[in-house]
Amino acid sequence: MRKIDAHIHVWAHDPDRFPYRDGTTAPAARGDAEYTLSLMDAAGVDICVIIQPIVHGFDHRYVDETLAKYPDRFAGVALVNPSADDPVAMLDELVAKGYRGVRLNPALFPDGQGLYGPVGKALLKRAGELGAPASFLISPQHLDDVDRLCAEFPDVTTIVDHFGHAKAGPDGAVTPEFQKLLDMARHPNLHVKTSEFVKLSNEEYPYRDTFPLMRKLIDAYGVDRLMWATDFPVVATPYNQAWKLADEIEPALSEDEKEKILGGNVARLFRL
Repeated sequence: MRKIDAHIHVWAHDPDRFPYRDGTTAPAARGDAEYTLSLMDAAGVDICVIIQPIVHGFDHRYVDETLAKYPDRFAGVALVNPSADDPVAMLDELVAKGYRGVRLNPALFPDGQGLYGPVGKALLKRAGELGAPASFLISPQHLDDVDRLCAEFPDVTTIVDHFGHAKAGPDGAVTPEFQKLLDMARHPNLHVKTSEFVKLSNEEYPYRDTFPLMRKLIDAYGVDRLMWATDFPVVATPYNQAWKLADEIEPALSEDEKEKILGGNVARLFRL
C-alpha cells in the first residue's frame, strides 16, 4: 500500500529568494521541502501533494523548485489569483508547468463575489477541461456555493478540504454544517479530504469524537471519495502522529478502506 498525503504545504525560509506575500510574516513552523522529506520518510509516506501556500501568495517559485528537485516525492496543486486580469490564463499556465490541480479560496475572491460567481464558474469549467481537480478551502457558510457548483459542473472533479471546517457536536453528534457536508454526497463528482481532525474535534488526540463522523462520511461518500491528509505544517499535530491516527479510528478502518483512503484515491485523482 502506498501512503500518499493529499494535502501539505511547503515554504521557503529565504525571503530574499522567495518573498512572502505582502502583509505576511515569516512562518514560525519549519516548512522547507528537505525537512518535510525527512518526516515523510520517518512516517513511511511515499508522496505528498503540495498545495501552494498562502504565505508565498501566488508566487509559485518555491513549489516549482521543489517539484523539479523531487519529482517522485511531490505533486503540486496551484493557487490561482481570482483577481488577476485573466485567472483562466493563469490556470492554463500553471497546469502546463505540471500542476495537477487548482485550489479555490473564497477569501481571495474580489469583494462581493463568491465561489458561485463568474470567476469561480470560469475556473471550474476550465479545470474540468484540463482534467485538473478543483479543491475548495471553505468554511461551512460556503457549502451552498460548492453545492451549486457541483450541480452545474457535474463532470468536474471537486474536493472539499478539511471536512469543510465543520465541527463535531458533543460526543461526536452531527452538527447542521456536518449534515450539510453529508447531504452533498449526492454529487458523484465531490470528494472530501479527511484532514485537520484537530479542528473538527472538541477533544485532545486521538480526537475520539470525530470517529463516528468519519464512519458517517464513509457511509455517505463511499470509500472511493475520501482522502487522508495532514495539512502539515499548518496544523500543529506532529506529522507521524497525524498518520498514526488512521490506526486509532474505531471501528477500525478495513484494509480496503485504508488502501483507498490513505493513498489509492489521491493517486487516481492526481495521476500519481
